[in-house]
Amino acid sequence: MECYLFVYGTLLSSFQNLMSAFVQKHAVWQGQARIRGRLYEVSYYPGAVADPAADTWIRGELYLVPDSQVLFEVLDEYEGYFPDLPDNSLFIRTRVQAHPDGGQPPLEAWMYQFNRPADHLHWIASGDFLAYERSRK
Repeated sequence: MECYLFVYGTLLSSFQNLMSAFVQKHAVWQGQARIRGRLYEVSYYPGAVADPAADTWIRGELYLVPDSQVLFEVLDEYEGYFPDLPDNSLFIRTRVQAHPDGGQPPLEAWMYQFNRPADHLHWIASGDFLAYERSRK
């Protein structure tokens, strides 16, 4: 089934790793986008917490996914998401309103949301993990 996927961390096309390449192989890049929420530094990867009422944004990329079953079986495992055990999942796959750059109307998209308390984590105020990583080098 066709759907959209919003990515904001190590799945971004700029991160040239096996999972980023997997996303690019099984989905069609639609452009830059953003969602409302907060972005945190978890480890070498970020964790996003979507919040439609937030006045802060998380920057990322939007993909059209022609066959979601193939993509999500692999990504669920990569993200530590267990659909039958959401409380045990590091990330959960959830629907968000993604706002494409360029003024197009928001689209409903899947996103992997951090599923642990974030109070103790470093907040990435820019909401842009790629820019944050570049500034640390």
